[in-house]
Amino acid sequence: MGDLLNGEPSAQAFNKTMLLSGKIKKFDVYVKTIDGVTKQTIIGAFISLAAAIVVILLILSEGKTYLQKDLVSRMTLDSSVGVEAIRVEFDINFRHITCSGTV
Repeated sequence: MGDLLNGEPSAQAFNKTMLLSGKIKKFDVYVKTIDGVTKQTIIGAFISLAAAIVVILLILSEGKTYLQKDLVSRMTLDSSVGVEAIRVEFDINFRHITCSGTV
């Protein structure tokens, strides 16, 4: 074992770090190739995980926006149709106004 007072890590701590490093490297999608040999890196794993998180967040955001209903309470006339008069009829129900309140 290493001497902790001298700042030397123990072999057991070193093995745990290497084991964790190996597990993280498995997430690396962007593998570097060196003369026919592939090498997975921790940086590549973090980039892959970050990209996956961004993709998931964008998909969820777009899904929420697609399913969201917008209530528009204004109407404008399209003046590009022509100059002739257009008859417009409205059938509006006011649910929260009693009949005694109307004139």
